Amino acid sequence: MSQWIFNQMIFDTREEHGFSQEEMGRLLKVSGKTIHRYEVKEIKPSMDVIIEFLKVFNKKVFVVDKYEDVTEFSLAENTFSKVS
Repeated sequence: MSQWIFNQMIFDTREEHGFSQEEMGRLLKVSGKTIHRYEVKEIKPSMDVIIEFLKVFNKKVFVVDKYEDVTEFSLAENTFSKVS
Protein backbone atom coordinates (compact mmCIF):
# COMPACT_ATOMS: atom_id res chain seq x y z
CA MET A 1 0.00 0.00 0.00
CA SER A 2 1.28 3.40 -0.83
CA GLN A 3 1.87 5.27 2.38
CA TRP A 4 0.42 8.40 0.75
CA ILE A 5 -2.84 6.54 0.09
CA PHE A 6 -2.73 5.48 3.72
CA ASN A 7 -2.56 9.15 4.76
CA GLN A 8 -5.91 9.65 3.03
CA MET A 9 -7.30 6.58 4.84
CA ILE A 10 -6.35 8.16 8.17
CA PHE A 11 -8.18 11.37 7.25
CA ASP A 12 -11.26 9.59 5.87
CA THR A 13 -11.55 7.28 8.88
CA ARG A 14 -11.09 10.15 11.32
CA GLU A 15 -13.81 12.17 9.59
CA GLU A 16 -16.13 9.14 9.36
CA HIS A 17 -15.91 8.63 13.13
CA GLY A 18 -16.03 12.33 13.97
CA PHE A 19 -12.67 12.27 15.76
CA SER A 20 -10.47 15.31 16.21
CA GLN A 21 -6.82 14.97 15.26
CA GLU A 22 -6.00 14.76 18.98
CA GLU A 23 -8.50 11.93 19.52
CA MET A 24 -7.16 10.04 16.52
CA GLY A 25 -3.64 10.59 17.77
CA ARG A 26 -4.48 9.05 21.14
CA LEU A 27 -5.91 5.98 19.43
CA LEU A 28 -2.82 5.56 17.25
CA LYS A 29 -0.37 6.50 20.04
CA VAL A 30 0.91 9.66 18.35
CA SER A 31 0.16 13.35 18.82
CA GLY A 32 -2.64 15.25 17.12
CA LYS A 33 0.03 17.31 15.36
CA THR A 34 1.47 14.08 13.92
CA ILE A 35 -1.98 13.14 12.60
CA HIS A 36 -2.17 16.57 10.95
CA ARG A 37 1.25 16.05 9.39
CA TYR A 38 0.11 12.67 7.99
CA GLU A 39 -3.05 14.16 6.54
CA VAL A 40 -1.24 16.97 4.73
CA LYS A 41 1.40 14.50 3.47
CA GLU A 42 4.18 16.24 5.32
CA ILE A 43 5.37 12.93 6.77
CA LYS A 44 4.61 9.27 6.17
CA PRO A 45 3.32 7.06 8.98
CA SER A 46 5.64 4.41 10.38
CA MET A 47 4.80 0.75 10.01
CA ASP A 48 3.92 0.69 13.73
CA VAL A 49 1.29 3.39 13.19
CA ILE A 50 -0.08 1.60 10.12
CA ILE A 51 -0.40 -1.66 12.08
CA GLU A 52 -2.08 0.11 15.01
CA PHE A 53 -4.54 1.78 12.62
CA LEU A 54 -5.43 -1.55 11.01
CA LYS A 55 -5.99 -3.16 14.42
CA VAL A 56 -8.00 -0.32 15.97
CA PHE A 57 -10.30 0.18 12.99
CA ASN A 58 -10.49 -3.45 11.81
CA LYS A 59 -9.32 -2.52 8.32
CA LYS A 60 -7.97 -4.80 5.62
CA VAL A 61 -5.06 -4.11 3.33
CA PHE A 62 -4.37 -5.55 -0.09
CA VAL A 63 -0.71 -5.76 -1.05
CA VAL A 64 0.45 -6.32 -4.62
CA ASP A 65 3.94 -7.78 -4.90
CA LYS A 66 6.34 -7.44 -7.80
CA TYR A 67 4.81 -10.54 -9.44
CA GLU A 68 1.38 -8.88 -9.27
CA ASP A 69 0.13 -11.42 -6.74
CA VAL A 70 -2.37 -9.86 -4.35
CA THR A 71 -2.44 -10.77 -0.67
CA GLU A 72 -5.15 -9.62 1.73
CA PHE A 73 -4.04 -8.79 5.27
CA SER A 74 -6.45 -8.40 8.16
CA LEU A 75 -4.70 -7.72 11.45
CA ALA A 76 -7.88 -7.66 13.51
CA GLU A 77 -8.66 -11.21 12.42
CA ASN A 78 -4.98 -12.24 12.18
CA THR A 79 -5.53 -13.56 8.67
CA PHE A 80 -3.40 -13.47 5.56
CA SER A 81 -4.90 -14.88 2.39
CA LYS A 82 -3.90 -14.98 -1.26
CA VAL A 83 -6.45 -13.20 -3.44
CA SER A 84 -5.11 -13.90 -6.92
